[in-house]
This record gives sequence, C-alpha cells and structure tokens, in this order.
Amino acid sequence: MKIGISMIYKRVDDSAPNPGDFARECEQLGLDSVWVGDHMLFHADPKTRFPAGDGRIPDHYAHFPEPFVVLAMAAATTKKLRIGTSVLLVPEHPPLATAKRIATLDRISGGRVILGVGTGWLREAAIPLGSDFDHRWTQAEE
Repeated sequence: MKIGISMIYKRVDDSAPNPGDFARECEQLGLDSVWVGDHMLFHADPKTRFPAGDGRIPDHYAHFPEPFVVLAMAAATTKKLRIGTSVLLVPEHPPLATAKRIATLDRISGGRVILGVGTGWLREAAIPLGSDFDHRWTQAEE
C-alpha cells in the first residue's frame, strides 16, 4: 500500500506551512507522496453549488497556491517522495505552457510527478480563465 497526503492551505501567507519543509517531513515520516490541488479563483457569490456536503464551498478552497511552484519546492527538498496534482484543472490553463511545466517538473524531480487531471465544477471560476465550461472535457482532451 502507498500513502500520500494532500497539502491543504487555510491561508496563503506567513502562517502557511512551507511546502518544502512539509514535503521533507512527509518523506522523513515514510509517506509516498504529497499532493496539491488547483483552483485559480473563486466567485464571491457563486450560483453553482459545491458538489458535496451541504453545497457550500469549503473555506480552504479560497487559498490554493499555484500548484507547480509548490510541487517544485517539494521536489527540491526531497529525494524519493512522489509529487502530484489532485487535480489540475486542465481547461483553465494554456495547453502548451501546462505541458511544458509538467515536463520540466518531471525532469527536475527525477520522474516523480503524478498528474491528476480534471475539468472543474465551478462555472463562475472557469469562464474568466478562458474555459468553455460547457465543452470543458473536449478542451481537456486537446
């Protein structure tokens, strides 16, 4: 069995854990992987309901750091720990730039990247980022 942990942020400021320190500690504890989610922005008053629980967006969703920066820090401070996205919202990122970021991260980490992908559920966040929300799976396949 392999065990990983998600880096959830309640705030992205000086009180947030340093991703490099967090990853190093996870590796020392014997965990196999660390994961980081991807949400670029949130609408202040979304009409779309969160697809679990009572429908409210969890507070920590407002504080996602940029996933590739966090994973690069995790890679730089560890030797074997796998690093992954949980999940990368593919339609909300430029395809070529995203491919280059993933390939670069995988190269500098020694092949330790695990790429989890999705298309998102929050229409109000996707549209300002250039995603055609109604055709987001087609965009992701591109």
